[in-house]
Amino acid sequence: MTYSQCHPTSSLPTSLSIWIPLTPSGSTPTNGCMRILPISQDNFFYSTDQPHHSNNSHYVDGGEEVKLIVPQFGSATWDPSCVHWGGGCEFDSKDEPRASLAFTIRKGDAKKGEFIVGGGEGVEQTGPKEVEVGRCGEGGIRRRLSVVAKAILGYSHHWPGLPFEEFEENLLRTKEKESTPPIPSTPTPPSTKPPPPPPNK
Repeated sequence: MTYSQCHPTSSLPTSLSIWIPLTPSGSTPTNGCMRILPISQDNFFYSTDQPHHSNNSHYVDGGEEVKLIVPQFGSATWDPSCVHWGGGCEFDSKDEPRASLAFTIRKGDAKKGEFIVGGGEGVEQTGPKEVEVGRCGEGGIRRRLSVVAKAILGYSHHWPGLPFEEFEENLLRTKEKESTPPIPSTPTPPSTKPPPPPPNK
């Protein structure tokens, strides 16, 4: 996210990125740990017109990045405007490839991240709404999957072929379904049939 998206009115960010390694060895220098470019080394951190700043795929190892070494279930947090990217597990690493969980916490009045089909001004926003604290369990499996799909699309610029046409179409349908109130289920009335006669002895 750009600086203006995370700092709309002051130098204090309205969002916070959180990253938690799940593998037993945590994140190590060789198993694919997260990399982050310190603000002091980022000449474009406060800029809103640098085209590569929000596209982490333009950054590679070997510069001024810092490797985040974090134990299993520990956490690393950073300003979402910081350039960051995940490394690959080295072939001769003694640690299992890193798996992790990541999410963003936003203030209630923060700018929301939305996936927009087609992009541009005035285009209708699509996809599931943000998950509010205390309401994570609502919506059932369909909503949970739609949130996962939105997260995948949020990183689709890193992967050739995403988002493909059917993915965008399904995302539009998701919004339509979310805007339609669910039909309440009708309880099945108790059976009025008499019980069967006992078997002949």
